[in-house]
Amino acid sequence: MLKRFFRKYFPLLFLAVPQASEAKIILPALVGDGMVLQRNVAIPVWGWADPGEIVRIEFKGKVYKTQANGQGKWTLSLDKQPASIPLQMLIRGEKEEIVIKNIAIGDVWVCSGQSNMYMKMKDLGEAYPLKIDDNIPQIRSIEVSKVTSFKPEENFKSIGWREAMPMHLPAFSAVAYFFAKELYKKNQVPIGLISTSWGGTKAEAWVSLEGLKDFPDYINRYKNVSEPAFRESVLQKEQQEIKSWSDQVMGLDKGFQSLKTWNAVDFDDSSWKRVILPAYWEKQPELKNYDGVVWFRKEIELTKADLGKRSTIFLSYVDELDSTYINGKLIGATYGRNNIRKYAVPEDLLVEGKNVITVRVTDWGGPGGFSSGPDGMKIVIGERVVGLNNEWAYKESLPLKDMPKYPRTDKIVLQYEPSLLYNAMIAPLTNYAIKGVIWYQGESNTDKAEEYGRLLPALIKDWRKQWNLGDFPFLYVQLPNYGPYSLNVLSSNWANLRESQLKTLAVSNTGMAVTIDVGEEKDLHPKNKWDVGKRLAIAAQKVAYGNNKIVYSGPIYKEMKVSGTEAKITFDHTGSGLAIRDSNLLQGFFIAGENGVFVQANARIENNQVVVWHNSVSKPVAVRYAWQDNPYKSNLINKEGLPASPFRTDKPWRQQL
Repeated sequence: MLKRFFRKYFPLLFLAVPQASEAKIILPALVGDGMVLQRNVAIPVWGWADPGEIVRIEFKGKVYKTQANGQGKWTLSLDKQPASIPLQMLIRGEKEEIVIKNIAIGDVWVCSGQSNMYMKMKDLGEAYPLKIDDNIPQIRSIEVSKVTSFKPEENFKSIGWREAMPMHLPAFSAVAYFFAKELYKKNQVPIGLISTSWGGTKAEAWVSLEGLKDFPDYINRYKNVSEPAFRESVLQKEQQEIKSWSDQVMGLDKGFQSLKTWNAVDFDDSSWKRVILPAYWEKQPELKNYDGVVWFRKEIELTKADLGKRSTIFLSYVDELDSTYINGKLIGATYGRNNIRKYAVPEDLLVEGKNVITVRVTDWGGPGGFSSGPDGMKIVIGERVVGLNNEWAYKESLPLKDMPKYPRTDKIVLQYEPSLLYNAMIAPLTNYAIKGVIWYQGESNTDKAEEYGRLLPALIKDWRKQWNLGDFPFLYVQLPNYGPYSLNVLSSNWANLRESQLKTLAVSNTGMAVTIDVGEEKDLHPKNKWDVGKRLAIAAQKVAYGNNKIVYSGPIYKEMKVSGTEAKITFDHTGSGLAIRDSNLLQGFFIAGENGVFVQANARIENNQVVVWHNSVSKPVAVRYAWQDNPYKSNLINKEGLPASPFRTDKPWRQQL
């Protein structure tokens, strides 16, 4: 039972080290046509052959030789080289030879995190039509397959390196591409992108077991999850509790109480309202403040030629729990807004003529419904694609206030568990020479925001140790604005996590891109990835390339001094001066007196400081700026256009180090 469940619902894949018994040279996925090698450092190349076999590499007029060890593993270190393109490499064993073509030497960046790093160029849609200069074959990307493992792996599955040309660019990580595009424009050096990301994942999943030594709870969790008996017991308990809850809900849901259930093929939904998906239902006036269950239905017409073919339905992201039916039959159900919905359709389920897709969505708070994802909304039938990004019928059936509480039982989702992504998606990369890392993650750790202030530095330290290349540059994205605007600046998990990210700047050779101005209120996956990539590239110019003249950061809080009824705030990284974005009115500041009550404050720029005050606060004690989940109104920047990071003076980040 356990094997069937995990095979169906979770991507558990144990990657075996290639065996050399076939008397042939085997190369890792990273080493192949179109690869980008790191310039100005020794170049490691490795692979597998027969134990004891002699392996030679010919590269740029020089021959390198080694012998495979007793396990068939061989490694060679090639001389450091300047940037150049295109090149060829010959790898010769005793019985065969491999020619690797179209090699570039430049800068290699690992691009990792969760869904906002994974988000593809094609997902930007009309927000970013490709331009004439989006054709740069000197930028290449390789994507690591999304798998987990209970042990560090040495290889991964991939289709290989692809150039940033129109035929391949839609599959590139958008953040990574815009980052590389800026670097290439500036430096004219080939850029290699190793994309290794997975939506919804937590930071602890990306850290090695060794790197988690200061987090005993995660060490214990790893040990437990590694045991099949533990996984079986958790699964059984989860299934029992969810079934009990589901039975109660179905007894209350109007969609299951009518003479014909709402997922029936011949149910009449003509009286239902219509909506264009993907969208959150709060955009519909009658559902503006609705949480609970909403049903969505759509009809598609198929021909006889569509039948009997392998089919898959893609529904992007759903907030928060979906049950998906085709022609009345349940084909999949998934919990969690960060999980892409992708379900196989049984070959005998589709029929000629009318077919009905029904999605029952349950949301417990915040935006509910559908948001855009990397594959869009569609059903793929053989080679044919039927788009679902269009009109659906919808109707609410059970408000949250009438529902029993969802069981918050322990769950095992392997890609969320400690170290399992490091083992499968980072460990196989650590032999490859790189320039640095860009990282976009944190949304899934907001429930433990303070811990993240220790966890992210631990991840950086761990990766630097595993690569053994010194303190290579590590650049990361501070969380964007998201969710409804609020005047409450006392409690915000997203603000707390941004503070933990701010604290991480104390780690050597790091840089941070502030993005509180490019998010979206109702979309966890904002389309503006070009500014994100550009800001990471600006940070790279200083941190990775040593440009000490560039202004690479927005204003960072330094200190506060009180003068009478005013608080005067000083910043680092003011560039050529403080400024206001798109307004004459400086916003986003809140001030509190001795009673600790924060009120929306007045603020002005004066002598390259920000002066904050409010008539009701005679003795200022603390100031907070942009301390909300969605501080989109906060508009302090420097004249170079880089936004200030959120901060609070009552618990300044430097004092937390």
